Parts: sequence; structure tokens; C-alpha cells
Amino acid sequence: MGHMDWLSIGDAGMPVPMETKKIDLCVEQGLPTFMQVLENVLTEMAVQKIYLAEEIKDQNPTQLANIRQALPNVEIEFMPHSDLKKSLAKTVFTLSDTATAFVQSAFYGGYFLIALPAAYIIRKNTYKTAIMTGLAFFIIGCAMFFPASHMATYGMFLAAIFVIAIGLSFLETSCDTYSTMMGPKNPLTGGSTFLKP
Repeated sequence: MGHMDWLSIGDAGMPVPMETKKIDLCVEQGLPTFMQVLENVLTEMAVQKIYLAEEIKDQNPTQLANIRQALPNVEIEFMPHSDLKKSLAKTVFTLSDTATAFVQSAFYGGYFLIALPAAYIIRKNTYKTAIMTGLAFFIIGCAMFFPASHMATYGMFLAAIFVIAIGLSFLETSCDTYSTMMGPKNPLTGGSTFLKP
């Protein structure tokens, strides 16, 4: 493991996704214990921060005290159990903060790069063509999440997000303008405002 990598340690009830690489250390029920695993792991690595479920404070205060005793000088951040499960994605992909920022860049980059080409296609064809193109890209992007979840690679997820952003760029460029052209022609804009999402 490298700097800023995530390691998750859980008991048998931890809902680990099927695609996540994991090591099952269980010899029999309750053996080894959570603390036995943690203490052995600490002999091989340094820990900068711990994330724990908020519920441990009420449901397992003894375990919390043991963790604090094993890691007395390490910052602990508590979060709801549901959010902790979602954070397993960082364990799956080992995302750094820079890599996480690229997720936003992939999404908004699609808008930035495709808005003008989408407008050009609308001028050369029709609004309906642009809408259908946007829907096609959106569907393809959503479908790409299925192979991405099996491949469990960062680049594949970025590509899927980027394709979805391309579809949304086409839809928003064409639908907003197309909605203003619907209905009777008059100087009032109330009808077009009413139609906007």
C-alpha cells in the first residue's frame, strides 16, 4: 500500500461489494477478532486517519475504547453507517483527492467541450435530431456503468460520466431553445418559462 491509500477492516456483517478485492481471515466465528486483525495490521503500516460509523458510540463503546487505545494519537472521523458503506468505493479504487477532483472535471468538461458542437449540429439539422443524439449519448453513458462496475477501473467510470455529460449537454442546449418555440408565437415569455425544467 502507498501513501493516502485506504484499508477497510470489518466483521463478517460488513456489506462488501462483490467486485471489491478482499481477504477473508475468518478461521471460525469470531476468530480472529476485529482488534486482533487491527493490532497485527498496525505492525506493518502507519495510520493517518480513522473513519468509524457514528453508531459505534452507542452500540459498541467498548470497541471504540479499544480502537482509541490502539491508536491514541490518530484523528477519528465519525460518519453515519450508510455513508461509511459508500466510502468503500475509495477502498475499491484507491482514489486520491486529485483523482476524486477529476470526477467533477469529467462531468463539467463534457459541458464545456460539447456545448458549441451541439449548437452547430442543431443549426445543421433540427432540434429533434439534437434531442435524440443527447438521449442516445445519455443511454450509452448509463449503460457503460455496467461493464465499469465489473472492471472496477477508475478510467472506465470517468469515461461513463463524460459520455453522460455529453448527452446532457446536447439535451440542455436543444431542449431549452426548443421549448421556447412550442406554442403560439407571441411576445410574452411566460409560456416558455413555464416549460423549462
